[in-house]
Amino acid sequence: KIVLNLFFENSTRTLTSFEMAAKRLGAKVISWDAQTSSLSKGESFMDTIDTLNAYRPDAVVIRHSEFGAPGYVAGRMDCPVINGGDSWREHPTQALLDALTMQQHFGAIEGLTVAIIGDIAHSRVASSNIQLLHKMGANVRIIAPPELMPEKTAAPVEKFQDLEEGLAGID
Repeated sequence: KIVLNLFFENSTRTLTSFEMAAKRLGAKVISWDAQTSSLSKGESFMDTIDTLNAYRPDAVVIRHSEFGAPGYVAGRMDCPVINGGDSWREHPTQALLDALTMQQHFGAIEGLTVAIIGDIAHSRVASSNIQLLHKMGANVRIIAPPELMPEKTAAPVEKFQDLEEGLAGID
């Protein structure tokens, strides 16, 4: 199997973890470089994706700064496409790792009260964790000062500005 990594943004941890996982599963990995591709001389994003699809990879991992880019690529590729992060909104693979860690530690996620603290408004990991943890039955709290608090979230959360108040009773 051949896994094609399409990282339009620089990454150390995510790119390396996908390369390691694919190789440990016996796949060959191609880590495509946007800076040395024909994009740098004016080729369109659509043409780049169509050209890479013609090489028939078995899976694609994409990280892109534009919201929805992984969905667009999935619609043009003839193989599974994994979202390795897009814009500031999504990093589902990191949320899956976080959920696995909680599942291993607590035995279940359903019924937990989980707090996410920090720059929630600009964190793709926080956004994906909010969605996933809610789907898995956790009560999610977000704790941040007003300037780092999102106006909307993709799932219901309890919002706190006071750290002590927000941390009271969490798992």
